[in-house]
Amino acid sequence: MNKKYALFAKVAISLLLLFSVINLNFNSVKAASWRKNIPTSICGNYHNSKLKLTVEIKRKSIFFMPDNGAAVSPIKHIYSKKLGKSTYAYKRDSLKSSAVILKFSRKKGRVYLRVKHASSILDRHTYVKMSRAELAKAIE
Repeated sequence: MNKKYALFAKVAISLLLLFSVINLNFNSVKAASWRKNIPTSICGNYHNSKLKLTVEIKRKSIFFMPDNGAAVSPIKHIYSKKLGKSTYAYKRDSLKSSAVILKFSRKKGRVYLRVKHASSILDRHTYVKMSRAELAKAIE
């Protein structure tokens, strides 16, 4: 009888140790952390002809510029985080501010941008990535 209890205790302890080791391995995988600046892969000019607005994403700042030439204030001191395959989030000035989500997609060789949580006006539209020459033609 004592041998059965001893065997049962050994099996229970070994299973407990096995599950704790597996749990430690799963907990060691970290989610993406906030980093300073924007990845260069998403930098560029994104334009919406309906809204007549250009979103210029640079490494260290983001501009929301209307086509009429109105003054804009850049969003500087940016922290970014990769959320998924083509989804990024950025915060400005400090990590305490709310995050704005940038979602990118590709269709027929074009890159499209959707913005979430920036403002109610900016969130409803899709922006198309353009070169400087294409952008100059679109603004004229």
